[in-house]
Amino acid sequence: MKAEGMLDAALRLAREGVAVFPVGPDKAPLVSGGFHAASTDAEEVAAWTGWVFEGVMIGCQPAENQVVIDVDPRNGGDNTLALFPALPRTRTTKTRSDGRHYWLTIEPGTEMRGKLGPGVDVKRHGKGYVVIPPSAGYSYIVKGRMAKCPRWLLEELTVSRSFTPGEAATSPRYFPFQTGSPYGMAALKNGLAELRDVGDGGRHETLNKVAFGLGMLSAGGELDPDKTCEALLDVAVEIGLDEADAVDVLRRGWFAGVKQPRSAPR
Repeated sequence: MKAEGMLDAALRLAREGVAVFPVGPDKAPLVSGGFHAASTDAEEVAAWTGWVFEGVMIGCQPAENQVVIDVDPRNGGDNTLALFPALPRTRTTKTRSDGRHYWLTIEPGTEMRGKLGPGVDVKRHGKGYVVIPPSAGYSYIVKGRMAKCPRWLLEELTVSRSFTPGEAATSPRYFPFQTGSPYGMAALKNGLAELRDVGDGGRHETLNKVAFGLGMLSAGGELDPDKTCEALLDVAVEIGLDEADAVDVLRRGWFAGVKQPRSAPR
């Protein structure tokens, strides 16, 4: 389909309430803000210049009540899926790599892991996107309504967004209504900025490093552990880390840091 036809298709989808945006042949977003910019506003969609590129496709961010189970046979997705009960009949897309996208409904706000197993990714609102028909190489196998996410899958994927960093230092150097001392707050601000600025390839390592350093300061009385870890986890999710993975990385770095208390120089 030519670029003009792809834009027309995207506008039809937007009017139907599907949040769309242009992606290139490599599936990279062609709009500032990436998949977070996905829109149902027809005027906004039509204004994006990415639609004029050769080979443009339609990207879609799942709605808050939707989840997409992305199965890639090349990376063992079929083998992983075979370990679990069958998915219900639901809206299903064939991808250009001969994979499958299974669309299911969930309760808005449900926290889910980003991966079921090798070759099976989980795309949900604010945490990823998929390419949809009529993009080249994509077609519907089942175009009907979305089924409700089965209980077994929810039990496998849902995560508790919690992390207990331990008790605060016995002699905190800040007031109870504060997150930390001026020294600790400056370190927290710098750490969060470093995490926001890191590229895709170094997010886990940077989160571990920042958590380690802030854990040291928390043990030294410079930072409130609960508020600090909450801020760290929020930014980790903001930059695209899977929440369950972020909690694991944060936990390792934090508990290594609290074993080496550090306070502000006097």
